[in-house]
Amino acid sequence: MEPGPYPTALGRNMLAPAEPARLAGYGELAELPARMNAGLAAMFEAAGAPDPREVADAVVALVEAPAGKRPLRTIVGGGSGQALGELNAVAERLQAETLRAQGLGHLLERQTG
Repeated sequence: MEPGPYPTALGRNMLAPAEPARLAGYGELAELPARMNAGLAAMFEAAGAPDPREVADAVVALVEAPAGKRPLRTIVGGGSGQALGELNAVAERLQAETLRAQGLGHLLERQTG
């Protein structure tokens, strides 16, 4: 399961750095988490914000899918979905090439239930 960004309690439950003074040594990078969180918060407050129920629905669909028919990866949500799909396609191709080169190509065959 590869969910995109969804409004959850994750951001509210993040821990603050144990030594905030050390952040100064990171320069502009020290601001990155706060900037990312602000961008996500704006996205979650906008009209058409992602609904976390999409993830639950996708989990149910996977559980209900017949054995042998469940995909290895399931992307849920918009935004980064297309990029994740492209990244997964490259990773899948490289994984297959590696397994075949090691004489383990048979592991790529899907089992049917």
